[in-house]
Amino acid sequence: QYFKPSGFLAKFAKISVQVDDREITAGVGSSKKIAVSGSPQVWYNRVEGLHAGLIGSIKISQLTLLPKVAYLTAAKDWATGMECSYAIGKSRWANLSLHYHDAVLPVTEPSLYPQLITSIPVLLAERDYYDYYRSKSAAARLTLRSAEHHLRATIGLSREKHSSLEKHTDFDLLGENAPQRRNPAIADGVLSSARLQLIWGETVMTGVVGGTGLQVRAEGGFKGLWGGEFEYARYNVILNGRLRTFLRRRLISPCLDVRLLAGGHTGELPPQRLMAMDGFLSVYSPFGGFRTLRNRPVYSGNYAALFWEHSFRTWPFEITGLKFLTKQGYNLILHGAHGKSWDDAQDHPGWPVGFATKQQQHHEIGLSLSGLLSYFRLDVTKSLSGNHDLYWGIGLAKIF
Repeated sequence: QYFKPSGFLAKFAKISVQVDDREITAGVGSSKKIAVSGSPQVWYNRVEGLHAGLIGSIKISQLTLLPKVAYLTAAKDWATGMECSYAIGKSRWANLSLHYHDAVLPVTEPSLYPQLITSIPVLLAERDYYDYYRSKSAAARLTLRSAEHHLRATIGLSREKHSSLEKHTDFDLLGENAPQRRNPAIADGVLSSARLQLIWGETVMTGVVGGTGLQVRAEGGFKGLWGGEFEYARYNVILNGRLRTFLRRRLISPCLDVRLLAGGHTGELPPQRLMAMDGFLSVYSPFGGFRTLRNRPVYSGNYAALFWEHSFRTWPFEITGLKFLTKQGYNLILHGAHGKSWDDAQDHPGWPVGFATKQQQHHEIGLSLSGLLSYFRLDVTKSLSGNHDLYWGIGLAKIF
């Protein structure tokens, strides 16, 4: 503790700072503790330029405040936001939160790739992965949790004012300054919506550890509600599963991991509410994305995709007598992906909706060697649709 007061006034003005957990206790005659922290939010894209931001965290008992501010160097503009949430009950089984932001958002919510990660290819003169729009939003949400059943449910209402954005920069660190593609226009206007989300188990897949989980989302846009100009409904499902296939007595046995995505909509879905299936990013090819579709998501309003991979662990090298590969802990993985879109590109002019094939399908299959330098894997994947080319990528090793 630093700057700790002493003497008669110390009984009334209690101020202490603990460097390790950034806890501050303040207030005359008060014993409540305020935990204050902050972290940077930094990324780069062709619309914002450098997003140089800071998100703070102020916790007072069960109340949490999360102020956000950022300067956008290429757009020469600011982004701001605030989240205020209150946890209900000692076990925090419920959380009520209010949200506000005036910021630049990706058209699809980042799934496999945080914006910090997608900054790297842009700075290396490669294609910007996301498309962007401006959103000024106010929202209220209620989240209910059951730790015993690994279940979380969220309902929310929001009013958002959306506007299109232009590309502002072609800068890259290599000095090539090759023109980035334009940022497509969205449907400008006010979007008022209600949202429901249910999550059970593990829905975020890193590829390092498998898991089982289910996520269901539904959202409705209401024309006329708080000035809303869009009438639609959209829904999507994410299902993760793991099956131990053979040699089950082993602590880490061969297994099959599966990830299923599906979504659909009714009404006139604005472009900024399109959903997406991920491709792979530059040379990074994680599980859950198409490993032969480079640097772009596949936008769609009606779609289904199946991603699977079977890790044989060290078994293939054991039965073939390649003991040096077994001792190194190398694993052999067979993987594939299949996708289908039911969209008409005319519904969203100027947007790359669906797959670039007549059947609006995409299929691929490949092999991976996992355990390189203990933490990485090499993926080699062949497209079974379109150009039938062979692609390679690097991902995180499947450890468990």
